[in-house]
Amino acid sequence: PPIILQQEWRAGLPEPDYVRLATTTKNIIVHHAATSNDITDYVGLVRSIYLGHTQVNGWSDIGYNYLIAADGSLFAGRDPGNNIEQDEVLGAHFCAGNTGTMGICMLGNFMQATPTAAAMQTLVELLAWKTAKDSLSPFAINPHPLNAHLPVIAGHRQGCSTSCPGDRLFEQLHPLQEAANHQLENCGVFLDLNENSENEDMHLFPNPWSAGALKISFSNQEIDQQLGSVKITTMNGKLLYQGEMTDDGRLQPQQLQEKGIFIVTIMKGVKHFHF
Repeated sequence: PPIILQQEWRAGLPEPDYVRLATTTKNIIVHHAATSNDITDYVGLVRSIYLGHTQVNGWSDIGYNYLIAADGSLFAGRDPGNNIEQDEVLGAHFCAGNTGTMGICMLGNFMQATPTAAAMQTLVELLAWKTAKDSLSPFAINPHPLNAHLPVIAGHRQGCSTSCPGDRLFEQLHPLQEAANHQLENCGVFLDLNENSENEDMHLFPNPWSAGALKISFSNQEIDQQLGSVKITTMNGKLLYQGEMTDDGRLQPQQLQEKGIFIVTIMKGVKHFHF
């Protein structure tokens, strides 16, 4: 997406002077700034966050890689210097466990309010761009030292005790995953959760399914014995069913009323499977 660079929003303020470090992104962390939703001077707000992080917190630079305003404006956050890309510079935003993460801050407070449609659209575009760039499935889980089951697109609160990114924004993380993946597929980019090897194939019975129990099993016996969770979505990402697997791998998705072709995603530990 179009971006407002540091040279514009930081004009007249001291530039950061430190040795930047690069990191390979495995998890994209979504935050909110917990600032007033009535502020419309977004450049001034980003400047104040920069000053707070550097002069109050004593950090080398602003903590986030990107910031998104209510009008959809995208700001480049932490200065990557001359040798590192904006999305790969190591930030300071995720519970002192920043390695392997990229931070996105939504300007405002979203404990009770919902981000604007313009801000969410920019967030979806940024997520789609980043996941495509780094071949990260929006639905995947990448283990992190703070959370062994941390989603690729995660909220700050999934790493440590905090209300960030706010209740209303946190509720939107699954729709954000769906929207980012939908945008990727519209562009012809299909990022699988994993490439199932021959001995990890997933089997569904009966298939096609109409009613009653749905049996799920794996060719790999070790994987077959692990409990996991299941979600069933339509081809365009609408969530129809989500629940836990039983010991025998049976589901009873009685509330599944729609007819059509569905995607079944099995999450077993850090492994994900599509059918």
